Amino acid sequence: MNTKNIKLLIFLTLLVALISTNVKAFGITSFYTDQQPLVMNPGESKDVYLELQNMAGDSDMEVRAELVSGSEIAVISDKKLEYPVPLGKKDVKVNLKITIPVDALIGTSYSVGLKFREIEPATGGMISFGGEIAKVFPIVVGKVLPKEEKISGYSVKNLVKQGSLVSGALILLIIVGYVLVRNIKKRRNNIN
Repeated sequence: MNTKNIKLLIFLTLLVALISTNVKAFGITSFYTDQQPLVMNPGESKDVYLELQNMAGDSDMEVRAELVSGSEIAVISDKKLEYPVPLGKKDVKVNLKITIPVDALIGTSYSVGLKFREIEPATGGMISFGGEIAKVFPIVVGKVLPKEEKISGYSVKNLVKQGSLVSGALILLIIVGYVLVRNIKKRRNNIN
């Protein structure tokens, strides 16, 4: 074997070793973003949740949650802070209770941050941690408008919009029909 073949064999062996190692990856889904913050009234309490997922890994995982910011308004409401996240699961809930102070001013912003660390299997009686992910979501104190009255799945406001669109389309069809009929009559009169 020449030197080139030996180098290629070593490279391929290392490549196979790297590819065959366990891939572990977990993610977090939050329903609130900077563009869509959680809006709450002063004095209001609300139960919300984040979802852990393990869609890209190749084994089950367990992660530990820790509240790193926003403790003045938020608390993790689950009894245990360790969450098993089985492979292929995307909806492991981490429950939070958010309580806005009664004296909070409209427009006040809060940030609630959580950190999730992968718990590695115990070796020699010790717990070790793997990768970690942090998630921060915004909460804005503002006047939450009452929900629109719904009629069989449609809000009254949407029904009014749809009624206006239908009426406009109907009027447009009548005008187009009138113009077409008038043009057809003119052509017939010109032919005769």
